[in-house]
Amino acid sequence: DAFVAGLRGATAKAPSAATVVALLDGARTRVSLNVSCVSDKLVSTAVVAVCIVVFMGWAFMAGSRAQEVDRLKEKARRLEGENNWVDAANHYDKALDIDPSNASVMNNLARTLQEQYDRGNYDQKIVERALNLCGKARALDPKLTNIDNTYAVLLSMSGQEKEAIEILTKNI
Repeated sequence: DAFVAGLRGATAKAPSAATVVALLDGARTRVSLNVSCVSDKLVSTAVVAVCIVVFMGWAFMAGSRAQEVDRLKEKARRLEGENNWVDAANHYDKALDIDPSNASVMNNLARTLQEQYDRGNYDQKIVERALNLCGKARALDPKLTNIDNTYAVLLSMSGQEKEAIEILTKNI
């Protein structure tokens, strides 16, 4: 039913205010229907218990996702150290699938794509993708270490030398 679907949805991602309200209403209705002579205090306690379980599940899953992103980033860094840019990019891609707003992962993926291009994969789509990723990362976290340098190099690679020089000279 809708209540159970709400519980499943709430544990998959951070619940919205509307989801929380729906869960509370659903829990209150479900508890009231299943126990005919129940006090409001008992219903409220049951609702709070359901919410605690939902939020604990969400927090656990969020922690698990963060650990998986860290594991993938670490593996990608090792692959970078071996100059295995394609596999490193694949690991960053997987991390980005888990956490699509992680500026650090975006920037690292952009750098690995840049390295692929520099080392002979002269597909301009690689540069375009790297530039797009780096631009998003800059918007999310403009103070991220070396992000302006990466962005300027990518701009230059895409033929936007004037913009690249502006970014580099701004940071001097």
